[in-house]
Amino acid sequence: MGYATHIVLADEALRPNLATYEHGLSDPAFSDPLVECRRLTEAADESSLTRLLLLALAGGDETAHEVRRVIAWKHRAAKTRLLTQQLAATDPRIVSLAVELLGILKMPSAIPPLSILLSRAEPGLSGAILDALGAIGGAHAARIMT
Repeated sequence: MGYATHIVLADEALRPNLATYEHGLSDPAFSDPLVECRRLTEAADESSLTRLLLLALAGGDETAHEVRRVIAWKHRAAKTRLLTQQLAATDPRIVSLAVELLGILKMPSAIPPLSILLSRAEPGLSGAILDALGAIGGAHAARIMT
């Protein structure tokens, strides 16, 4: 755990509540993570979207799968903005998940930041970035991939 300290936030005032939320994920009394995931995907605010990201990172395999399943339901532009910010995170697991989720969202606005990341990425991450660009598609992504 400890992802809350590495997530890139526009509003740093959210960090203490985010850390408390992350700590609560390990509490057996935590509400059903799958229901929580579906609830959070309905919102477009930074607090809800970073909590959704935390669920994917720290909530276990089933919860991460559910985040992947529901991420594109609503507010794709807001989610894309938050996830492109995460490309600058210091934790490689956050960056890797952000790349994967950007591929699922398929928003063309993610192409320029993914392209910048590709130019400096480690080989292991380069493949995931190319996968995301391929999922997004379009002429601009195709030029980057060749």
